[in-house]
Amino acid sequence: MGMSQRLRAIKDYFEGSKGKDEFFDQDMYMVHVTHWPQEHLQPAEPVESSGDAHLALWQTHPRDDRSIPPPDDQGILFATSTFSLVNSGNRTARAPKRSWKINFEPGDDDDRLVGMSRLNLKAMYNDPSQMREALAWYLFDKVGVPSSRHTYAKLAINDRYMGLFSLIEQVDRRFLKDHFGKNDRGNLYKAYCGDIGCATLEHRVGNDGDDVGISTSQWGARTRPIASRQMRTMGQPTLMTTSLASSGSSTESGSLGATTGSIPMLSESRWRTF
Repeated sequence: MGMSQRLRAIKDYFEGSKGKDEFFDQDMYMVHVTHWPQEHLQPAEPVESSGDAHLALWQTHPRDDRSIPPPDDQGILFATSTFSLVNSGNRTARAPKRSWKINFEPGDDDDRLVGMSRLNLKAMYNDPSQMREALAWYLFDKVGVPSSRHTYAKLAINDRYMGLFSLIEQVDRRFLKDHFGKNDRGNLYKAYCGDIGCATLEHRVGNDGDDVGISTSQWGARTRPIASRQMRTMGQPTLMTTSLASSGSSTESGSLGATTGSIPMLSESRWRTF
């Protein structure tokens, strides 16, 4: 990567970080997908856009009771024809109202929304108040826990109103860069539901050892969690580990050495590394 490319990457990073704050400060958005094939309204696997399919996003007011309100004076804030849709979630994967992941075409800076390449639209199907996650994200932020930013969005596909959704920031490398700067290297973990059930944060003792949150690597170094995020487990936002670091001095990978405390780690079979 040449110097000009490095400078552009740095500029894009700072603009994206600032833009995300402004983006999630807004009360509500309208996400409208048009010309989407009718046979893919409940996709279990990602379906890429083709033909005339188009995605547009704009601001709307929470008091506007129209299912698909038109763009306001600011107009359409983001539009792309290179994206994919898939239903997401474990316990709500077959619910009448399903969650969605929208991925923009990777590698194209023009098809990123304030630096983001993915939108997470949570259905809040198990939350009659539609406030639990919003309150959890707010409280975690106020006490200084690195956490996803959040707002709300209406979703419509073609002329069908899909409902109100919780729009949540994706936890990825850019999230780690925003919160930990140069200390963004290392493993990023996600708890999931598998053949033996869903991962939880309960303390486990099994034949393969004790999940205490501190372990010894094959080189003899003690390790512990450093980066944490929230995730819906059993329908509730919970705190979980996203990265590991050495508990000594910082390493070449950017690990933080001054971390204190520990968070219980889950069984290896219930973790995925990205």
